[in-house]
Amino acid sequence: MIDEERHYDQYDNEVDNLDRFGKEYLALQSTERGRARAKGGPGAD
Repeated sequence: MIDEERHYDQYDNEVDNLDRFGKEYLALQSTERGRARAKGGPGAD
């Protein structure tokens, strides 16, 4: 149950950020994930 609440909070934060920052937020997420993949860190999927 705690994990599900954490997932919901993450989802809620993502939706809030999309509402507030729009395309700029998506671009930042894309850039940060690309950097993480290059380093092999979190977000590397």
